Amino acid sequence: MPSPSRTFIALAWIVLGLAACSKSGPVVWPELSALDSIAEQAEGLTENHDFNGMRALVPELQPAAAKLAASPIPANATNPGATAELQSDLKDLTGRLADASKLSDDELQTLFAGIHPIVEQLMAKSGLPHVHEASHK
Repeated sequence: MPSPSRTFIALAWIVLGLAACSKSGPVVWPELSALDSIAEQAEGLTENHDFNGMRALVPELQPAAAKLAASPIPANATNPGATAELQSDLKDLTGRLADASKLSDDELQTLFAGIHPIVEQLMAKSGLPHVHEASHK
């Protein structure tokens, strides 16, 4: 029978090993949280077919999306691969808004309709809670 001190040491190593392998703490990604608020506005404008409002939001939306695209994915993201892919998709989508004044209303609506769903997926894949969910129901 192993001594109590050997058992304790073995258990301590197991616990330390498991702790080192696990991702700790909640996911924090300020750039994504900031963009979520803007994406929420974009969704409302899209639902109301407010094309002037959409065009007016572009100067706020694009820099926020660029900050997110340039920011690193949190080390403790739930699914970093899918998160990186969605981050790239969002960058491509918002890049197409570069000259929103030249887009037709239908083109603008189509692009804006994709923003909030991608942000929601980014939050889900990265493990960041989506705070607006409760207010939608």
